[in-house]
Amino acid sequence: VAFAVAINTARNSLPDLVAGQAIEHPWLGIAGVDVTPALAEQLGLSVDEGVYVTLVSQGSPADDASLQGAFRSEAAASASDTIEPGGDVILSADGDAVSSIDELATYLDLNHKPGDSVELRILRDGEEMSVQAQLAQWPG
Repeated sequence: VAFAVAINTARNSLPDLVAGQAIEHPWLGIAGVDVTPALAEQLGLSVDEGVYVTLVSQGSPADDASLQGAFRSEAAASASDTIEPGGDVILSADGDAVSSIDELATYLDLNHKPGDSVELRILRDGEEMSVQAQLAQWPG
């Protein structure tokens, strides 16, 4: 999720880092933005909270779970100066509501490890549905 590690996640990993242990972080493979009332109005969303998926990394757990991003490629996302309609909105993870990309990343990092499955409640084209994603290790 996203391309940054939340400060609480980094703080929780510090003892393992100091001990020389490898740190494993679950990876969903999306880029996204926080849904705000203004973004919801702009995109015609029926919710004003959640994580709007802008990009799904090819071959990622999100891709395997058929999540849809607003952009189909990094090049398309980079070339645009607006947020396009058509992306999924992640509403919850394992039944816990998420209202920001940081909240989703922190939830996954504190509650899951690579290989775990997470149930995501999403909004797609006005319909709510659930998808399962098997998290992977952060690439790199």
